[in-house]
Amino acid sequence: MKTKRCAWFAVVLGSCMALVSCKESDVVYSTDTEGKEFRSIELAIPVGTVTVPLYETIKNKLNTTDDIHTDEHGVMYIEYAQSDSISWTEEIGLDEEKLHMEAMLDPTDLGSLPDDFPIPDVTGYTFTHSGEQSVPLVTSEENSYVTRVSFSGGNLEFDLPSEYFDGQINISILGLRKGEASFSEEYILSNGNVSPSPVVDLSDYELSSDDVTHEFGIKYDFALNSRGNTSNDITISADFVPVVSSLFGYFGSTNKDQITAGDTIAFDLFKDFQINNRFSFEDILLTIDVSNKLGIPMAIKGKLEMLAGKQEVPDMIKLNEALDFDIIAATQTNGTVTAGKTRVERKATINLGGSEKPDALAFVVGGSINPAGPTPNFLIKEDGKDNLVKVDLKLHVPFKFKTDNYVRNDTVSFDFNDMIKEKPEISECLDEASLGLSIDNGLPFKVLLEIIAIDGKGNDVENLTEPALEIKSAETDATGKVVAQQHSELTLKLTQAQIKKFKDQEVKHLILRSGLSTSGEGSFDSKKAVVLDNTESLKIGVSLRSQVHIIPKLFD
Repeated sequence: MKTKRCAWFAVVLGSCMALVSCKESDVVYSTDTEGKEFRSIELAIPVGTVTVPLYETIKNKLNTTDDIHTDEHGVMYIEYAQSDSISWTEEIGLDEEKLHMEAMLDPTDLGSLPDDFPIPDVTGYTFTHSGEQSVPLVTSEENSYVTRVSFSGGNLEFDLPSEYFDGQINISILGLRKGEASFSEEYILSNGNVSPSPVVDLSDYELSSDDVTHEFGIKYDFALNSRGNTSNDITISADFVPVVSSLFGYFGSTNKDQITAGDTIAFDLFKDFQINNRFSFEDILLTIDVSNKLGIPMAIKGKLEMLAGKQEVPDMIKLNEALDFDIIAATQTNGTVTAGKTRVERKATINLGGSEKPDALAFVVGGSINPAGPTPNFLIKEDGKDNLVKVDLKLHVPFKFKTDNYVRNDTVSFDFNDMIKEKPEISECLDEASLGLSIDNGLPFKVLLEIIAIDGKGNDVENLTEPALEIKSAETDATGKVVAQQHSELTLKLTQAQIKKFKDQEVKHLILRSGLSTSGEGSFDSKKAVVLDNTESLKIGVSLRSQVHIIPKLFD
């Protein structure tokens, strides 16, 4: 009769525990009853298996809309990109409206007046004069000059003294041509009117200056009758208000602390990572491709800044070399521009630690034009639009890093009271109990594993691993890539006091807290970074092993 009760008990207990076991295994038990008054049942209950596939874990953990990629070697990486453009009318400082060329013709010898001629009444007097002036063709930049400028529009405006004089003014501008013809015009002044209009449409004109003096010439002659001017001076001015299509010359050596900063790049890669100590990404590749369609060489002084809340976090990103480089100027043949191409590559390291986590990346640029001094420059518009300096920045972040302690939590169901709900007294009859751990570590990290029993509200009941269990990292090659996983079998014995806590405080789950850190001796800086690929994982199988001694009162 006792034997039947024992068998019935074993079946019931095994069935109840199997309800919470992992589906891939069944409860395994055996009895040791032959010739004994108190019989024992050994149980092995699969509690659950936690698998940490690194690719999916990081992809889900990262707070980013960017895709995680894998290269031809299976190494995981993520990329960030930004494009920006520098317009010569906005950034370089050669705004066409500042290309202001003015010829002030202010002759003092306007013809002789009779000694007894009443001053200031000069009504009816005829003034005649002819001459030539040289005018520099300059831009707004200091020490700059223009040798040739082509216009797609705009005006050349003459200010002529029609208010007090009638007569004729002939003006020729040497070097201002439309096709083969140089500009030359005769203006008639009569009763305050000027014919033809003193406003000249500059469309399709080109103005050239002397190659040595960088000046152009204006010739003029006039015969003007006074209508009561009270001055001995006659002023004729020529004012260019151009729309420039091309410009040749030397545009000065301008230094700018910041040519363009561009927009910041969202970089909240680590927002949801719990980083207790240090975390370092290595072999980050910064690539800058510059396409310069300006005929102006440049020198750049730049830097990358990691930002947290729009504030720079000093020393979070470090480059292996300063971000100083020259930009090659464009070339042109018969007005067709070929961009100057420049590529710059730098290696970078991102170091994280403490509470500050970056949320953006800024590329800050300063520099100068014509850093080597005077050299031929040009600017040519295409299709009526400014040519630009286009800058493409790409940050390639491979998952090659080292860490002191990256912590992640995984949960498995462990409803202890549900396991023994048919016979609660069972907890008092356990001869011994333990958690069996079967671990396959395919990650290139040493793992410090804690197992914490919690109740249904998430409160800690008992830390079952003090100190934490150390699990060896997978075997890696010289590059830090995993070549073989590490298998471990561990047993964690439970005391009667712990089992009583499970029952009294209604344990519902086990938290498996994995602290990943890079293997190696010595300081953090001396440790070798490891490489992650999309096949690596950490697998932890947990089972409850127990031996129950059967007391007859359980069945009475």
